[in-house]
Amino acid sequence: MAAFTALAGDSAAIQPAAQKYREHSGRVLPNSSGGLTEVAHALREMDASTPLVKQLILRLCSLIVIHDGVVNDPEIELLRATAEAIGSAIPPIASTSYFQTL
Repeated sequence: MAAFTALAGDSAAIQPAAQKYREHSGRVLPNSSGGLTEVAHALREMDASTPLVKQLILRLCSLIVIHDGVVNDPEIELLRATAEAIGSAIPPIASTSYFQTL
């Protein structure tokens, strides 16, 4: 989540994702520095998740991406790379409305 927040350039962008995470898990979203070692560890854990959890992870990431109402190329590429790394898929051409329905 930290990588998506950094790319969004707005620390408030994580708030909708943190709220959804709290609703689904009953826990507070852990703090993250977004360092490469931390990201690699998180991707391994996410890859071992069930398909439903993977979709929830992508939904949380997409909430950060759409926070400002603009989905730019680096954000969509990070989302695609994340989906590929955890063995999940998103459409090759995605719109903001798609992410809101996840």
